[in-house]
Amino acid sequence: MSVNRTELVAQIAERADLTKAKADEALAAFQAVLVESLAKGEAVKVTGLLSVERVERAARTGRNPAHRRRDQDSPLATASSSPLAPR
Repeated sequence: MSVNRTELVAQIAERADLTKAKADEALAAFQAVLVESLAKGEAVKVTGLLSVERVERAARTGRNPAHRRRDQDSPLATASSSPLAPR
């Protein structure tokens, strides 16, 4: 099942007895903490919920389909997340 941001905010608001505006603020704050921590290279682990960490991907050779030339892609930093098993 996939939940978009609006649906997630509505569910948080209902379960935590908050207004949708306050639930959206809380979600935005959580997102800001994740982004700032990952930018610093720190992992974020919420026990029983999820673990997110920054992963560096090495440069690789790719092919441009428009020109059929092989090009070197730049190294890339991305986030890796995994759900944690409930206790």
